[in-house]
Amino acid sequence: MTRGDPVCRREDCSPFDIGLVFDEIHNYSPHQKLEFVENVWKPGELFDFPVSMKNGKSRKFVSGWLKRFPWLAYSKYFDGAFCLACVCFGVQCGRNANKLDKLLKSPLTNWTSAASRLTKHSLGNCEIHNFSMTAMNDFKRMMQRGAVPIDQQLNNIVQQQIARNREILKSLFKTIIFCGKNNIPLRGRRDDDPTNAALTGNFQALLEFRVDSGDQTLQQHLDTAPRNVTYISKTIQNEMIETVGAHILNDLSQEIRNSKYFSVMADEAADISNKENVSVVIRFLDTTKTIREEFIGYYICEEGLTGEAIKDIITAAVANLGLTMEDCRGQCYDGAGNMAGRLNGASSLISAEHEKAIYVHCMNHRLNLCIADTCQLPIVRNMMDIVQRFLIFLTTLPSINNI
Repeated sequence: MTRGDPVCRREDCSPFDIGLVFDEIHNYSPHQKLEFVENVWKPGELFDFPVSMKNGKSRKFVSGWLKRFPWLAYSKYFDGAFCLACVCFGVQCGRNANKLDKLLKSPLTNWTSAASRLTKHSLGNCEIHNFSMTAMNDFKRMMQRGAVPIDQQLNNIVQQQIARNREILKSLFKTIIFCGKNNIPLRGRRDDDPTNAALTGNFQALLEFRVDSGDQTLQQHLDTAPRNVTYISKTIQNEMIETVGAHILNDLSQEIRNSKYFSVMADEAADISNKENVSVVIRFLDTTKTIREEFIGYYICEEGLTGEAIKDIITAAVANLGLTMEDCRGQCYDGAGNMAGRLNGASSLISAEHEKAIYVHCMNHRLNLCIADTCQLPIVRNMMDIVQRFLIFLTTLPSINNI
């Protein structure tokens, strides 16, 4: 961009000197632009304009031009003139501003023909100037009147809608979190018709309770929202559960990373559909020096129950949590061959890659094995039968139930 040659230092100029900002003012906010337009620097009556030589004659800026052309702005930095309207609004006028050089992209410094150049610029012959003047006058009236631009009004409407949607989702998520903390299932076998009490699950019943308790935002949403955007269907419920779970795992991951070292605990079990799942638990020492065991998820054994498959599931679960097996210092599984096998067990395969991840047989499984072995003795079986009968007797006593 052609700038011309500065004739003084920036430090000696006013911050509202148009020559300092003419190529960047189009990036200003509306309030910043209004402040500049209203406070653009103008030389005083006693200002001594620099003299330049042109064709052997001395020339300088004439202060009377500022009164004759109200849109004119003088730059001390360049000893040049700019059109304030074109500089501030030429890019926004929708015309080809590249056709105009002097007064817009570079200062006018040729004072010999300046008067005729300025007159021609203001007599309606410059289309860019005409549109820029209209834009500047409309802009000043709008800002001084306190009116909000249409695009800003639309943006405010969008922001208000976003804030309202967040308030609605806040009520829904609080209900999800309440159910999770209190081990309350969200829905039963069916949850399709909220108007039928027999088919309404706990989640929708709790939403009705929130409305009865004064949640006006939720009430307005449920009363006015189209049927397909109520955000209370079972599909949305599942998505909210996954979102809450992801948030919990992110916080948990950060705690474990702060602790750095951890151990892995895992076991496999079949669900109601007979699909084998591996449950993974992380054991670590938190910042309060408390040993914690945190469940991080169930993972379906799609590749089978071999040691290699379970090892891949465990390492993937740790990686998805943002951790590295290099910081794993322990493994705890049952004594099954696919978990604890010396050659192809998951523990051996992990230890081969991460030697500091020491395997320990789960103590609960050890206790279970010990009890199973001792129960083969008649004296132990008789003792357990007596204890069971005694417990049944105590729990059926009326005096015990009324305590």
